[in-house]
Amino acid sequence: MEKDIEKIIDNDIDYHSITPCGENCNSCDKKTDGSCKGCLETEGCCSEWRSTGACPVYSCAKEHRALFCGICSNFPCYDLTKKIWWNKNIIDDLTLLADNFYKQKFDNHDGRIPYYELLLERDLLNNIIEYPLPKGYRFEFYKNGDRDNWIEIEKSAKEFNSYAEGLAAWNRYYKGKENELKCRMVFVVNDSDEKVATATAFYDINGKDKTGSAWLHWVAVKREYQGKGLSKPLISYVLNIMKNLGYTHVKIPTQTTTWLACRIYLDFGFMPVRENLYNSRNGWQIIYKLTNHQALKRISEEYSSDNYEVIKH
Repeated sequence: MEKDIEKIIDNDIDYHSITPCGENCNSCDKKTDGSCKGCLETEGCCSEWRSTGACPVYSCAKEHRALFCGICSNFPCYDLTKKIWWNKNIIDDLTLLADNFYKQKFDNHDGRIPYYELLLERDLLNNIIEYPLPKGYRFEFYKNGDRDNWIEIEKSAKEFNSYAEGLAAWNRYYKGKENELKCRMVFVVNDSDEKVATATAFYDINGKDKTGSAWLHWVAVKREYQGKGLSKPLISYVLNIMKNLGYTHVKIPTQTTTWLACRIYLDFGFMPVRENLYNSRNGWQIIYKLTNHQALKRISEEYSSDNYEVIKH
């Protein structure tokens, strides 16, 4: 196990090759000689656990949607040392593995991070932080024909893998609502008239949210324009549009794989929706580990102590 950890630290290997108990099957002699196919490949039903059916550690990690035990919200659980009886240092080993997992250089839209859906909210009435656009950029509302510009931005930001995926999303969210977009969908445009970022002041299209909240939709910046100071001015501008439209509350759906965006939302005073804080507790633990954001440290004052421990753990 110790050698596996050193290999991970030195070579920055793909954490998706790490088993729930924190080992790397690729370095195992049994997998090399073909006598065992591997834990991940057999979904925990490798030769080591043939007599009992499946590895209990694999089953538990899958139930908790954790890539490996060290980043589970319940780590270290009461049963861990019993389940991984062969490693007396399992708590320390998995702690070290988790620490190095969170020290990785993650991309703005990073598939190495376990995917969890997140939902944030805030009051719109006061204290919207104002950020000016950098020189050479301006805001423009949606105009007829901007659909493909929107798809191109979202595809560049890795929200979609193809134009077809983008078109399907557009049809689901905005087809037939184009007139509404003329005062709700915003683009950031550069001096060459290229649309390079977008966000939309919208609402829950599924009709499940009965609170009357605005929903901040599809915030995205083209990859070559990320890091140029466009996100915060764009979000600030769209929040003010929501306020002017009469909304008093806003929600933002996002996910762990876009953790940098989540950090910006926290900077704007957004907090996890309480139900989502519990349902996606592993996801919020990941965000807390990656950002160490002060807002998440204050959850003890905003929410119940039980939910706070889920994040603080």
